Amino acid sequence: MRMPEGNATVAGPDSPVVRYVHRGDVIRNNFRLIALGRSNSGPVYRECGKDGYDWYIVVGGQVPVTCAERA
Repeated sequence: MRMPEGNATVAGPDSPVVRYVHRGDVIRNNFRLIALGRSNSGPVYRECGKDGYDWYIVVGGQVPVTCAERA
């Protein structure tokens, strides 16, 4: 789980890690908000074996969409 730096609204691969999320962890997000992290030069990150752009906004930070499974 990463936190956007400074005035940024979307976390990035260089954003500070605020918590590690492990397989099977349940993170509650009642609002199902997604931070859109688009770029002209290709994917913003490669996490959990997949390229991605978007991040789920959850309590405490943001989680790459490619690493989360919606319940």
